[in-house]
Amino acid sequence: MKTALHIFCLILLTSLIACNPPAPRADDDAQASEKKAMTTAKGDCEFSGEVLPENKFLLRDLKRLVVLATSDENPSGVLEVFNSEDCSVVNRIVLPENLAPDFPFYLAEIMYNNQSKIVGIRGFDKFCLYDAEANKLSMPFAPQYLNKRMAAGDAETGRVLRLEVWEDYLIGFAEGNGAFVYDLKNPLEPKPILPVAEYQLKDDSYSSLFLLPSEKNNETYQAIFPRYDEETGTFGIVSLFERPQPLLPRSLGASANSKMVALQENSEGEKKYIVDMTEQRLIK
Repeated sequence: MKTALHIFCLILLTSLIACNPPAPRADDDAQASEKKAMTTAKGDCEFSGEVLPENKFLLRDLKRLVVLATSDENPSGVLEVFNSEDCSVVNRIVLPENLAPDFPFYLAEIMYNNQSKIVGIRGFDKFCLYDAEANKLSMPFAPQYLNKRMAAGDAETGRVLRLEVWEDYLIGFAEGNGAFVYDLKNPLEPKPILPVAEYQLKDDSYSSLFLLPSEKNNETYQAIFPRYDEETGTFGIVSLFERPQPLLPRSLGASANSKMVALQENSEGEKKYIVDMTEQRLIK
């Protein structure tokens, strides 16, 4: 399953963007440079509290080391930004109180675009975005969904389990509530992209179908299902097409909780694609 999800992620990335992968030698040199900068910064920078290994991220192009430090004084965390060459402080921002006082913020796990200047920060049930180019932190945002979620009957529902920055999109997953997507073209004011269809599965989780516009042509879309395995912590994307298709940006003839939905091409032929929301695949 893990291998299949990795394949699906690669298909999605090549569908949404056009880029030339770096030559192996250049990539090795870049990784070595990043490792050296992180090691140097780790030895010289003075953090204001404890910094977990997953709460460090190097923005190589901007020469910025971004960390989240926690302490008894600031249990939610302090966002600290350093110049990675000399460890001078670029910014230091105390994060707002989290829903759970003892639950700190965390940096987004994966940055697929090494050129990204946006760092995702996940809290208990909200997230923030740090725009390194503007050197500003956004206000906290709560995930938005197509259909209303019931009030949580426990302390875990709604907890943001995963948050990732993929090119111009932020894709996340909240426990019991499912996936959510935001457009990051304006990272300080991200816009929610609601799914075109949702289906509540037997285990009360949600299967959510999103249409993401192609970067090359806003009239073509890739259809995706974000998928998260809570047991293994594996996060991936199921993409329905090999390349973006000229689709109407909505589903057709589907109820609020329909097992089968239809996507229609935006063309004279009016071709339709039937999607199985439980299997997360096209019906041929």
